[in-house]
Amino acid sequence: MENDTRDISGAIERLLSEHGITGLSHDVRSSLGCLKYSAELPENFDPEVYFELCDSLRRELRERAVDVTVTEDREICILVFPGDNSYTGAGMSPDELLRRAAAVSVMTGGASTSLLQRRLGIGYGMATELMRNLTERGIISPPSGGYGEALICESEFYERFGK
Repeated sequence: MENDTRDISGAIERLLSEHGITGLSHDVRSSLGCLKYSAELPENFDPEVYFELCDSLRRELRERAVDVTVTEDREICILVFPGDNSYTGAGMSPDELLRRAAAVSVMTGGASTSLLQRRLGIGYGMATELMRNLTERGIISPPSGGYGEALICESEFYERFGK
């Protein structure tokens, strides 16, 4: 995992630099099964470059799932999920599926039905049920516009679900 993380980090740093973004800080959360990188966007960042960057990241890290978001305070966040289908819900127990949904919610800052469908490889009905369970258990806020914000941090995740 350590060599893999260095390779991914190097590729991300290079691509961000090529697109005019420097000052990368990364936070590796391997116990939740994915890696998180973030950097502050320069004031003159062209929104069109965002789409080019997303395409470049997906090409470079082709065997891994990549989510790229930009926050309101001009920070770019890149989540890199494993490429070995370890986040795929096929054949998982309901408890393990809920644990993975909670992990995705904590890492991304929230959840939506479509996000859970994509990240866990599950259908709409199961994703809807997971959203309901996440809300009932206080892991995410009641969805507004289809999106519920994470209400717990990583340490609370470990307290509830273990490492």
